Amino acid sequence: MTDLSADHLRDLFHYDETTGTFTRRVRTSNRINVGDVAGNLMATGYVRFCVNGRAYTAHRLAWLYVHGRWPDGEIDHINGQRDDNRIANLREVSRGQNMQNLRSARLCNKAGLLGVSWDERNKKWRADIRVSGTRKNLGRYATPQEAHLEYLRAKALMHPFGTI
Repeated sequence: MTDLSADHLRDLFHYDETTGTFTRRVRTSNRINVGDVAGNLMATGYVRFCVNGRAYTAHRLAWLYVHGRWPDGEIDHINGQRDDNRIANLREVSRGQNMQNLRSARLCNKAGLLGVSWDERNKKWRADIRVSGTRKNLGRYATPQEAHLEYLRAKALMHPFGTI
């Protein structure tokens, strides 16, 4: 974990719960001024900035700032936007719960649709969903869109932490 406390974070930064933005209360170098917005958007889509020489993601710092403690698990962006660090958009979840809120397929997915893959043997599109670490087959379909529609139906029933 880290030695950074909520009190020390609050001494250094102001966090606006309605915008999710951190601004600096203290000038820590010649390039940094009081009132500057803290953080840079990373290639991953998360906002990150340094506190006392260590990099942190803004959503975890927001949790510490508001709740006075580090999260036990992961912090999920409810709306799926990784740079939206409003406290109303953040919730503490387990890894499995966070995975339920995935909104897009991996880059290597041929269909480009979450929950859909090509079944080479049957020459059809397959829909699958993971529930508690176990893959459940949802059937095979003529088009990737049909498979994705079935995946979304199952997701609504089986993933209570999903928001799509």
